Amino acid sequence: MMSKPRVLYAIQGTGNGHISRALEILPHLQKEAEVDVLISSRAHTLELPIAVKYRMGGLGFVFGKKGGIDYYQTWLEGKVSRLWKEIRQLPVRHYNLILNDFEPVSAWAARWAGIPCIGLSNQYASRQMASGIGLDPVGRFILQHYAPVSDGYGIHYESKGERIFTPIIRTSIREAHAHTGQHICTYLPSYAPEKIIKLLGAFRATPFEVFTKEVKREERHKNITLLPIQANRFEQSLLSSRGVFCNAGFGVTTEALFLGKPLLVVPMKGQIEQQINAKCLSGLGVTTLKRFKEKHLPILDAWLREGKSISVHYPDITRNVVQTILEKHAK
Repeated sequence: MMSKPRVLYAIQGTGNGHISRALEILPHLQKEAEVDVLISSRAHTLELPIAVKYRMGGLGFVFGKKGGIDYYQTWLEGKVSRLWKEIRQLPVRHYNLILNDFEPVSAWAARWAGIPCIGLSNQYASRQMASGIGLDPVGRFILQHYAPVSDGYGIHYESKGERIFTPIIRTSIREAHAHTGQHICTYLPSYAPEKIIKLLGAFRATPFEVFTKEVKREERHKNITLLPIQANRFEQSLLSSRGVFCNAGFGVTTEALFLGKPLLVVPMKGQIEQQINAKCLSGLGVTTLKRFKEKHLPILDAWLREGKSISVHYPDITRNVVQTILEKHAK
């Protein structure tokens, strides 16, 4: 009887999108392999139901308050010496397969050890699409070199060939009973709450539920409710909303599409993945804003009055994705 391969599943912990995907992948992965989990960065609120063997500082991103990533603060908090130490000390040679969801420590440890590292992320799909889009050189460099892999599989809004799959949707969302309420579920982590309140205050007849890390408890400001980022509360808001207004992050936008919610996105400045996501979403018919500014409010107003859901089909392919990767790479 053949023994199961040993797999290190390395997950980026900046935000909840990667953790949400891991919640679906892990049960299938554990049936086929002996799995250790690594998470780098601690900017997430979701937790996995199994022990995490390696918790790394990694190299996360710091969101600014004006619509983009604060690269200066990201560099200050990056602690390059710590990152280098984590890379050198990670025992990647103990594993038959490094499965990487845009996680830098394991990716660079595998590269310097000269062993294969297989990517499975929406960022890997974005790399394949970036060449035809005019994007800033800093963002392009980060996308290519932040977590380098020797081979990979992408996850994106549409399946493209054998290497790019449709999104992996959480079971709790897939099995949920969504309904249409009155509020707009809003998640704009790169904008200050004060700016959000000022701009959305113009739409007094529309209630907005705004999730932000800047508050610890619920705050009401006329038609706007500020809420702390809590996974269950956000899911409730998403399921019962009449529309979703958010940055162009992959996880939230795919869940909104799957649930049939009208979607409006504004990509973060300087975030190449979100620029690519926004372009792909626009191609599907999703309304996009270049910036969240007063001069763009007429577009938001039109969307609130006329925004429609986009028809998508995202079957449950998680088991097939895991088996494909293990059969080809876990030798």
